[in-house]
Amino acid sequence: MRIQTEEWRRFIPGVRMYRGKKTLFYNGEIIRRDQITDTRNERDSWQVIMVLPGVEVIPERTFYGCLRVEVVIMADTVKRIENQAFYECRSLFFIKLSKNLEYIGELTFYHCNSLTSIFIPQSCIEIARDAFRCCKELIIFSVPQTTELGVNVVWDTALIRASPFGLNQFGGYEKEINSRVNNWLKNRHNKYPLHKLCCNEQPKPDLQIHNNINWFQKDGCGLMPVDYFIANYGEDEHIHFLPRYVQHLIKNRKLDVLKELSTGEIIARQIMYLESQIVEKDEIISTFEKGRDYGMSVKLLEDEIKCCLCTNKFSTDINSTLPEIRRFLPVLSRAACPHYFCKGCIEQTQLAAADNAPQNKLPKWLKCMICKRKTAFCPEDPFYHLKLIELLERARRLHPIDVKVEEGQETIESGSNSNDDRPSKRQKVTNVAIKKEME
Repeated sequence: MRIQTEEWRRFIPGVRMYRGKKTLFYNGEIIRRDQITDTRNERDSWQVIMVLPGVEVIPERTFYGCLRVEVVIMADTVKRIENQAFYECRSLFFIKLSKNLEYIGELTFYHCNSLTSIFIPQSCIEIARDAFRCCKELIIFSVPQTTELGVNVVWDTALIRASPFGLNQFGGYEKEINSRVNNWLKNRHNKYPLHKLCCNEQPKPDLQIHNNINWFQKDGCGLMPVDYFIANYGEDEHIHFLPRYVQHLIKNRKLDVLKELSTGEIIARQIMYLESQIVEKDEIISTFEKGRDYGMSVKLLEDEIKCCLCTNKFSTDINSTLPEIRRFLPVLSRAACPHYFCKGCIEQTQLAAADNAPQNKLPKWLKCMICKRKTAFCPEDPFYHLKLIELLERARRLHPIDVKVEEGQETIESGSNSNDDRPSKRQKVTNVAIKKEME
């Protein structure tokens, strides 16, 4: 939730519905849970807290145990958050801190289990001990070099579990290494300049000089720069800073798919997207050449050109009418399933399923043979993996020396020169093998 400057002027202290959420517009009053018993049910109904302009200090235990609060947005007048102010706000997942914040007290966000990211402003002077302790899902923690960190600031968080430090039996780290942990928190992105840029208070033009590959580089915690960008700036307001392909992935909620892919596979998908859009030819060519540097086609030739069942290589001539070619065409699942098989294996699976069915009736739909997802394949109307077929053809053009073209009984190595009588590298290896056998 992003609030424009002019919107703050219209807000009046109190509780009311705002953007579909029950919102407290907080003006600095002390409203602790243990003060007024009658407000307990009212406190537990708040979903959003907006700290209005003019508030400089959020007192101690102000929002202690507000279990349903999901979003906290602070005006830039706030300078101090005192001890345990948001203690055990277990549904809290988004916080926009004041740009002029100077101090965060002890146990301020203790046990905010839904909180995944926090960006400390440059103005912050000190974060007291245990401020974000036991925030189980906290994985993004950006803090300036000048901020003084107390003891166990991020103790028992997802960030520490992904860190190079050993954990003790309680899921945290020993006090003796606290200074090393704090130093790591401030400097861990020195090797990742784009990650560091995405943690700034405002996006800078420097973001636009980075190509798409840099946006998918993972840091030591397995996060990409685009993860930091979305957590810091949101998905809409500054999305124009991102490359065209990255914007496409964000809008279609496809970022999670990339986390399990290699760099070559990401490049391949990017090329296919660019070719399907009206973009500059130079952008496609530069991405295409970058794919060669990352061994895109080699990766695909090793891992993605074989059927998951019979392990035979896929054919790519989708216009052929020959059964021996069409049976090896790759077929893509219609369900949310990443597996694909050759057409022949799907037909054989259908016949095997009919043997166990009443009256040997052929099933119209088949489950995935690996993950068992329902309605994955329809043998009568196969959904061919056209993008993979296109990519395999492109891989052959990129690395012709590694691809064989079969013509009848002969196997000709593409890329070889018929007028050249010199033995090829493969022939030399074969001759050496024959000599060894004769010896």
